Amino acid sequence: MGSLCPPNKPALYKPRRPGETPLYKLVSSHFDEFERVYAERYQAEFGFWRPVIRESIDEYLKCGILEHGFARARCVKCGHDMFVSFSCKKRCVCASCHQKRVLIFAEHLAEEVLENVPHRQFVFTIPKRFRLYFRYDRSLLGKLRREAWETVKEVYQAVLDDKDAVPGMVATIQSFGSLINWNSHVHAIVSDGAFKKDGTFLALPKMAVEPFLKLWEHKVFRLLMDEGRITEEVVKSMKMWRNSGFSVHRDVHIPAGDKRGIENLAQYISRCPFSLARIIKGARRDDRSVTLRARRAMSSTAPSTTSRKISRTGSRSRPCRESTETSRSSSLWTFSLK
Repeated sequence: MGSLCPPNKPALYKPRRPGETPLYKLVSSHFDEFERVYAERYQAEFGFWRPVIRESIDEYLKCGILEHGFARARCVKCGHDMFVSFSCKKRCVCASCHQKRVLIFAEHLAEEVLENVPHRQFVFTIPKRFRLYFRYDRSLLGKLRREAWETVKEVYQAVLDDKDAVPGMVATIQSFGSLINWNSHVHAIVSDGAFKKDGTFLALPKMAVEPFLKLWEHKVFRLLMDEGRITEEVVKSMKMWRNSGFSVHRDVHIPAGDKRGIENLAQYISRCPFSLARIIKGARRDDRSVTLRARRAMSSTAPSTTSRKISRTGSRSRPCRESTETSRSSSLWTFSLK
């Protein structure tokens, strides 16, 4: 292999020490008990136990541990060698492996997928009373993402008065809030304009968010009615509320040519549900409390191995591989494992 060392200096490799993190200690000490009592204590609220959870945790507990396998790397120039432990490559469960996915995904978007045109971040959210439907039926999440795409496309085409013009959009489903609570919503990077069939880019004029919001609300209502989750009476009642709980946010603008801005935004919309830096103290066998730096209740968001959390649509649509908060905190929260 090529040289591992910089010229005239030995390579300095600092291996991760996952076994020393609060999350690893928490999971290794309490996960078996959690699995044993799940059906009795948590299934009614969070849904049935999915086998992928156990599988992902087992792999995570081996990640970065030399005893579970490693590769030996040797510099052909200086003879220096080192052991590199295998990784689990699991998203959402392992913050380290997830972050590697995030960085690769962000670079791929900035360098190979998105055109050199202005873009915006869109965030589509739904009322709290609807979120349970998506927790118990994960197939609805893909349909929710599709409604977000249809909303953007139809508004763009109406404003530009061109039914053939298509925007570019990369959308991710996020099912978590700041404390890993269940909060299904859609993040998207969207071109600030649309592309004609000949590749000509039509810039979108400045406009209010209301057309997107009204159409988004209509499409989600229709989706849940078609799925038999709500009735006309529910729709009529919610339309009379001062705040229905729907929102569309599109204030973040990335100018053309700002690849760093695109990478930062791509990392944000595909981030891991939690940060190791926010776990101040993990539960131990003699102390069953967890202190987390965040704002607000905790749940499990382990993904299905077959689910796709990221999609590309519109002018940049093509088959995509499966890919997968850093928020400023205002307080510390402590949870007890009862």
